[in-house]
Amino acid sequence: MRKCIFCGRTEAEFIDGNKWTEEHIIPESLGNETLKIYDVCKQCNSGLGTYVDKYFVDHMLVKIIRQNLGLKGQSGEVPNAFKEGRDKNGHLVRVDLDYKPHIVQYVEQSENKLKFVAPTVEEAKKMAYKKLKRMNMTDEQIKNEFDKITNVKNAEYRPEIGYDITVEFNRFYMEALKIAYEYAIYKLGNVYLEDKTAKTIKEYLYRAIKGEMKKECSECPNVCMAPEFISKILSNVKGINCHMLFLHPDAENKLVVQVMLFLNPIFSFSVCISENATQYGIVKELPIEIVDIKYERKE
Repeated sequence: MRKCIFCGRTEAEFIDGNKWTEEHIIPESLGNETLKIYDVCKQCNSGLGTYVDKYFVDHMLVKIIRQNLGLKGQSGEVPNAFKEGRDKNGHLVRVDLDYKPHIVQYVEQSENKLKFVAPTVEEAKKMAYKKLKRMNMTDEQIKNEFDKITNVKNAEYRPEIGYDITVEFNRFYMEALKIAYEYAIYKLGNVYLEDKTAKTIKEYLYRAIKGEMKKECSECPNVCMAPEFISKILSNVKGINCHMLFLHPDAENKLVVQVMLFLNPIFSFSVCISENATQYGIVKELPIEIVDIKYERKE
């Protein structure tokens, strides 16, 4: 009987408009249009997008690649990896697609002085008006205060912009775990769902799907960065736009999926999907799965 590979519900148990959906094993936002499975319900698919895929595909390091390749997100837009940063004083700065910075208005108060910073004088005046109105000043009083203003500065805005590229590795590992789990089912069939390791992975991912790891992501089981020899090989790969998945038994007869996203060692992971490769009749590595990236890079 067909069941969702995450919540375990059958179609007869679906409620509130739930239904079967198309699930991209590697997120579509990363250029995967071909590698898919179909035994995921709409509710679980939505949870995967919100609580598993989103952190990874929207991380700045990934968005830089997506922007370079023209990989659109769910909104239909190519991301601007440098859209928001902070100046040296910690103030928010927005950067457009032409890499032109725009200050985000703010107010500074020191003792009995107020400083309004905005892209234009008119916007600064609007800010000041609203602030003074909240202080119960009349329009006439505000006008009198504006008439006293002598220190208005127009300056060319060329800030030093800093960006936060902190990586929460457990969330990167979670994405790799999700990809490997779905790929295992894609290659091995639903018999894999009875594997003890599969049940552990399923339970972990389902907790994430339900939003239980929204604030804090617990340690991810069975995942680590790709082995050093793979990372060294990938470090020398240039100009090939694809992802690779590689299913094989290791030296201890465990079944492992190597997840190599963008063929980049930073985004390459090793995931143990079973403690016993032999039970699936796998005694040597299977052919490498090459997933072409469909991109629209501007020349």
